[in-house]
Amino acid sequence: MPLLRDRAWARSCGIRAKNPEIADQIAVNYRKADITPRQRAMLDFAMKVSVEANKITEQDFADIAAHGFSDDDIWDIAAISASSRCRTGSPTSPPCARTKNST
Repeated sequence: MPLLRDRAWARSCGIRAKNPEIADQIAVNYRKADITPRQRAMLDFAMKVSVEANKITEQDFADIAAHGFSDDDIWDIAAISASSRCRTGSPTSPPCARTKNST
């Protein structure tokens, strides 16, 4: 899976910390960032929604719920992740992100 590309995306996923370097760590490689297991689970789920939404299973929902996320939290994470991906405009992103001239 590709890594997070910018601080804004990390912040939009709800990562807040007293340490200002955390957002930078997450932007470079969240798997190596100094974050909690709960935050890691959230970012794993967010990345899967962003990159492999067609592979989301009931187990993915159970895994993130096991970290204390409610159904509303999971909906928010998925919606933010999908929306962020939709706005990227990359050739592999959904049609909502592409213009007529970019295909």
